[in-house]
Amino acid sequence: MGEPKRSELIEFAVKYNGKAVESNEMDANAVATFLLGLSNAIETANSIINKSYL
Repeated sequence: MGEPKRSELIEFAVKYNGKAVESNEMDANAVATFLLGLSNAIETANSIINKSYL
């Protein structure tokens, strides 16, 4: 096997377009819940990819 690769920094953006944004009525609690879920998914994926299971 070869040398393990160093971690890479990958940048991405989460964007939302819809009626709630257009009318300035987006539910902050819904956004917060989504972001927490996304964070958990990314952390889980990272632990699987890097074999450092939680």
